[in-house]
Amino acid sequence: MPRVKPPLLLPPEDDGNRGLPEPAPDYRWKKGQSGNPAGRPEGSRNKFAGALFDDVYETWQTHGRAALIVTAEQYPNEFVRVCASLMPRETHATVLNVHVERISDRQLIEAITRADLIRQEIGDRDEAAAEDAPVLEHVGEGK
Repeated sequence: MPRVKPPLLLPPEDDGNRGLPEPAPDYRWKKGQSGNPAGRPEGSRNKFAGALFDDVYETWQTHGRAALIVTAEQYPNEFVRVCASLMPRETHATVLNVHVERISDRQLIEAITRADLIRQEIGDRDEAAAEDAPVLEHVGEGK
């Protein structure tokens, strides 16, 4: 069977746009203009989430601490996983660029003393937390 050539496509009539898309009609939204100036009604999108959080809060008031204890005792892996997921992923710190050669001896001693006090306070908190922390013993297989 012989091959058939596709029909030759003729260019459209010249409308002055030279192949560019048609300009947007005047009734379209202007840049920075909202289609709904009043916006979405407050809370309309989050009704389910709000109701869920209300239910979770109510349940937490009733069973919160007891549920934590049971979970920690019976499912320590899941308990630690949930606790770790609640920790912030990033910690922000302010770092000051101190030019030691530009400060006086008194200012340097004050900065070192302040740093030592902060380090000691953090250490004291960590020791107190370690002393107060309950020891979890896992008894059982594959929980």
